[in-house]
Order: sequence, then C-alpha cells, then structure tokens
Amino acid sequence: NGVGIPTDVKKAEQITLDLALKGSPSDMAWIAEKILDGYSSFGSLEFAVSMAQGAYDVDSRTAATLARLYIEGANGFDHQRGVDLLYEAFDWGDLAAGFQIATILETGLVVERDLEEALRIYREIGSADYWFATYQDPTLDDKARVAAARLTAFVEGNRNEARGNSLLGLKTGKYRALLIGNSEYEYLPKL
Repeated sequence: NGVGIPTDVKKAEQITLDLALKGSPSDMAWIAEKILDGYSSFGSLEFAVSMAQGAYDVDSRTAATLARLYIEGANGFDHQRGVDLLYEAFDWGDLAAGFQIATILETGLVVERDLEEALRIYREIGSADYWFATYQDPTLDDKARVAAARLTAFVEGNRNEARGNSLLGLKTGKYRALLIGNSEYEYLPKL
C-alpha cells in the first residue's frame, strides 16, 4: 500500500476523484464502484451513474461497472442490458464479469436460465490458469473450475433423472417449509 500513491487514504481518494473529474475512465469507474459500495462521501447515486456512463463512453472496457448499475437497479432495472454489458466486459478479458454472467445464467434469477452457456463460461475462466488473467481475484480460475464441476454434475444428474434416475441420489420435488430461527415470537408457538 502506498507505492506510487500517497499513503494517506483521504489524499489518495481526493487524487482519484480529481482524476475522475478530469475524465480518467478507470478512476471514474472506481468512484462509481465505491459509491455503489456505500461510500457516499464521493457523491450521490446519480453521480455514480454519471461516472459509470462517462467511463464507459471513454473506454468500453469499464462496461462491468455500468452493468452493475443496471443489474442492481441504481440506473433503473434493466437486467438484460446489464448482462449484455457484462458480456462486453468479458470480451475485453474481464474474467470477473464472466464469472458474474455465468452465475446469473446458472441461477436464472434476472435473465432466462441457460446452464450450457454458464458451463461454457465457467470452463473458459477455469482454463485461464495464470495469475495475471485473474489478478482481481487470484482464486477466480479455481472458483470457476469448482463451479464447472458442480454444474456438470447437476446437468449430468438432470440427464440421468430424465432416464428415470434421481438427481445425485436425492429425492427431488416441490417442497415448502417455514423455518423459524428462534422461539421468542410473541404470537407463534414454540416448535
């Protein structure tokens, strides 16, 4: 910490903000991310949107930051636009954006579920296998390999289930449950 930048955090943040205001796309994206992470001292949510859009307009490699705004709803919910921007960042080599796409496609929570595409992306990230490609998270390739193995087992399990076998030896079906974490509810009896 402090190599090439001031060790004083406040001074470093001010330098980054100054650079962002002068149009540095990486600094603009960083400021937008910090605001989204709750550091409101940098500005409002509207300022984060402005910074993320400005960064993207100057350098589309910052697409993942703008995607986050659409996926989290800070710029209005447009999940498909968010995923499209994540794909753009992934095409630029942002493996963290790719991992996020794969997770979204695996769960199907905000866009249509696509297990085959999720598996393809996990495998691509898992094959990176060198530190520079995953510098944001040096374990990202390992996480992707684990996710690919898990998803492969699930997909293969579904294929087996279609032939009459149960998924990984588990009974599957529709279940509903009410889980109560403590027994101190005023109007509910103890279990």
